[in-house]
Amino acid sequence: MFFSITSVFFLPGLAVSSLTDLLLGALFLSVMASLIITYIFKWIIEGRLKHLGTTGTETIAQEGGNPMTIDELSSQSFKTSAKTIAIFIAVLAFAFNKPAVLIETNIRSVFIHSFFNDTNKKIADRDILPLIEETLDEKNPRTWYCALMDYGAVLKKSNTAITKRSAHYKQQGAFKGSTRYIRGSIIKLFEEKQVWSQQMMEHNIKEKSAVVKQQLNQLTKDGLLTKHGRFYLIAD
Repeated sequence: MFFSITSVFFLPGLAVSSLTDLLLGALFLSVMASLIITYIFKWIIEGRLKHLGTTGTETIAQEGGNPMTIDELSSQSFKTSAKTIAIFIAVLAFAFNKPAVLIETNIRSVFIHSFFNDTNKKIADRDILPLIEETLDEKNPRTWYCALMDYGAVLKKSNTAITKRSAHYKQQGAFKGSTRYIRGSIIKLFEEKQVWSQQMMEHNIKEKSAVVKQQLNQLTKDGLLTKHGRFYLIAD
């Protein structure tokens, strides 16, 4: 039995069992699976997934267990970055179905549209977070957040300016030629074969030698690649 996507927005506890909802649910889960894979690949490119894994290993080694609340994570004996905490919250909500208070671009858009549509001022996350906590479906936060993210994506398509109403909005530069684009292009090469030289990479991704070298050095420093002589491989 799947929750109706429409019902989830307004009646978090209402389960609907029609064939239409079943098909929509299956389609929705398929889309979400694709999105999750995309985000995981993005995290690998940026090194965040590796850093999160390192943090998790250190946490268990030092404290003898896996933290299941933000307070437990924050109380660890080593410094935890804001980015790690943000990813940790998402893992709690989606992997463990815990009622953690999560905010990201699409969820932010839903609450700006629903609660701040009558003002032109910039909306800060501190104004939105209490509303997220108050409306959270504590019995099934995973489904609730999936619905909010789906709804937010729809809102942004119909109103492209909605994200600009956030006090935290930053204009992103062009993706092509950016650091993320070059790092992603380098990592993608390893789908074709396991070993690449810098010269071979430059020829394939059509970027300047100095730029490729800089990103190779950073990817190696992040522990995503290893260098053997003049060749690079994906790190174990």
